[in-house]
Amino acid sequence: MTTAHDLPRSTRGRRSLGGDAARAEAPEQLTLLPPSDLPLQFRLDDRTRLRGLANIAQIRRQLAERATERDAAARPVPQRRRAA
Repeated sequence: MTTAHDLPRSTRGRRSLGGDAARAEAPEQLTLLPPSDLPLQFRLDDRTRLRGLANIAQIRRQLAERATERDAAARPVPQRRRAA
């Protein structure tokens, strides 16, 4: 079956202007993801999941900043030689 991604960009979303209705393609049925096997009390709604992902991203940024600071502090700073 031809999907919208298979058609050239200029023909996506357009219906046939000429021809009979019998030739028109039927809409493609989309399938839903299978239901989760997790018990209901452990399932997260989208809002909670997105907040959790945002918090994880923030923690990762903080850890990366601390690692950068720690690496910079561990490197010895070259000292200038004084003229004799």
